[in-house]
Amino acid sequence: MTKLDIVSGVQKSNDYPYGRLRCEITFAIEFKKDKGYRFVTQTRNPKTGRLNNPKLSTYAHFMTMYKDENGHIKHHEFNFFGYNDIQKFIEFITVNEITLPRAESTELYAIMIGCIRGNAMYTQLKEGVTINDFLTATKVKEMISLYGAKADINELKNIGYNPNDFKGMMI
Repeated sequence: MTKLDIVSGVQKSNDYPYGRLRCEITFAIEFKKDKGYRFVTQTRNPKTGRLNNPKLSTYAHFMTMYKDENGHIKHHEFNFFGYNDIQKFIEFITVNEITLPRAESTELYAIMIGCIRGNAMYTQLKEGVTINDFLTATKVKEMISLYGAKADINELKNIGYNPNDFKGMMI
């Protein structure tokens, strides 16, 4: 995974296309508890100087903004639907040194714990492997303790989560 040029807060550009004209645009990431993150853009009409209605993306479990190689603002999102999604997120926050406010970290822990537990209910295990053995291998208990302690999301890097550790338990 390559390191991105992560930007935070509200970003502005004064050279955004608006038909044949150029205008000002504002980029931001919005977070709402129990919904997640979404990308918000808002342009200013160059003819009238008034703000246009904001354009809102759909919610994602996690999202961040970055500048691409051309200096354009883009967004990168994660949704947690499987074991590998969590692994990719851990790699992303490790490579890009992401830090989050406590409330957002707590929300992400809850989503990941729910993802693992939900997937575990439908995962076929090899004979002799109990659900408790499987959940121990997925590090869900460590995630629950971090969630309870309202730990920073970066603590996730230290628990040793790796889907390859428990893939051998599945059919």
